[in-house]
Amino acid sequence: MRTFGWDLPPGCTMNDIDPPERPCEVCGMALDDCFCPECPVCGEYGNPFCYREHGLTVSKEQSESLAKHLQREMDEHKADELLWDEMEDNRLKEEDEYRAMEDAAAMQEELEKQDGEPCV
Repeated sequence: MRTFGWDLPPGCTMNDIDPPERPCEVCGMALDDCFCPECPVCGEYGNPFCYREHGLTVSKEQSESLAKHLQREMDEHKADELLWDEMEDNRLKEEDEYRAMEDAAAMQEELEKQDGEPCV
């Protein structure tokens, strides 16, 4: 049986159980699409350590691919921020409208109390 969010212990999220797959740290591609060469020393692909310690060099294609990936992430982050800002603005606007309606209703009640007749 699959574990769902409501079955998890306190403080645990689905990311703790099944973390999202991160892209390659060298070329920025999904791990299935990574085109980094195999390290001749340890046999790994896309490990930044191999580029620092095992003599691999980053190709122009890898750097361009990583730059595109980082730009996409920044664009997504900006879009998310704009969405959240818009949602917050809408929430505040709705609160202001609700308060204005409450104030108008309170004023109408006060006027009715003073006059003794309902206001239309």
